[in-house]
Amino acid sequence: MSNASIVTSLGGGICFAHIPPIPAMGMIVTGSPNVSLTNLASARNTDIVLSFCGHVGIIITGSSVVNTNNLQRTKIGSIFTGIFMGTIITGVSTVNVG
Repeated sequence: MSNASIVTSLGGGICFAHIPPIPAMGMIVTGSPNVSLTNLASARNTDIVLSFCGHVGIIITGSSVVNTNNLQRTKIGSIFTGIFMGTIITGVSTVNVG
């Protein structure tokens, strides 16, 4: 089990929009319109991670047992892909997701 991720959770990875590609950090910027954890939207598979250099990735993995709005709820270790690729590295310490 890992901590659930929310809007503002951080992701780390590589931004391939740069030549050469650069290490980058970013933040989940979209989430559930009606499910929140600690007063912030719960993140789900297909939500967007915006790198601090301005490029985006889309979350493609999440919990195999917990859904939010019929999408997998994401957690620490969930993967995002696109021009910005990486993994979610922070979450809500009080909410674990299997």
